Amino acid sequence: MKVAILHLSDLHINGHNAQWLINKTSKIASAVWNDFSECDKIIIAVSGDIAFSGKAEEYTYAKQFFKSLLRAFVECNLKNTELENCIICVPGNHDCNFDNDNAARRMLLGGLQSAPETVDKSVYEAISVPQEEFRTFVKEIIIDKTYTLSINNDVPIRVGDKTILFKLYNTAWMSNLNEHQNSILMPISLMEQETHNADLSISIFHHHYSWLTPSCDNNKNAFRKHILQSSNMVLYGHEHTPSYSQIKDYSEGEVINEFVGGALCYT
Repeated sequence: MKVAILHLSDLHINGHNAQWLINKTSKIASAVWNDFSECDKIIIAVSGDIAFSGKAEEYTYAKQFFKSLLRAFVECNLKNTELENCIICVPGNHDCNFDNDNAARRMLLGGLQSAPETVDKSVYEAISVPQEEFRTFVKEIIIDKTYTLSINNDVPIRVGDKTILFKLYNTAWMSNLNEHQNSILMPISLMEQETHNADLSISIFHHHYSWLTPSCDNNKNAFRKHILQSSNMVLYGHEHTPSYSQIKDYSEGEVINEFVGGALCYT
């Protein structure tokens, strides 16, 4: 059984580039169709920065883009290939609407590095306030009205008698307008450790490990170890330059394939 995963990243969609991106959907489908046409299923996965500034109108454009992209694949004459209508996606820093930033959020962020153990669900919700518009959007695009954007979410997709588990991580929950490397904290204690019987596990997040802090309980390495132990593959974005690597952790005995998505539209 063959599965095709179209990995997109960094669309940065807004009123200036929306029509240009929508017009590109048929070319995107055509560009990959020779490889995808013999697959049993096509899944679209997006590793963040769907919008340019996290505004509601930008997600209206994004929905138009994805509808056009799905339509373009249908027009390729799918025959026996199933097209997954659920768009698998995570937020990036551009998916934050910083008009919603406030003094309480800034105060919490200021003390987070010195007291990472204080991060609970209430702190997460207060700090991730700029992602409200993305929260509304993602429920529609993942086609699950009960979906709640958390620090991590698991989305299983059935392919015949197999299951692919997409593990979605919100590395942009504490993003700022001018964020720096070594500044993001991923609270491992908040992450749900639910066990799924999956044949393939794919983790998706926006920021590379280099954007995570090494100073708070060695958070960077703790998150990387978590990913290595729970995933076969990683998709991420933010770097704007596509690349592929295979990582082997000799101490853990784990091998993982990492794919960096290039920017679909530069800003």
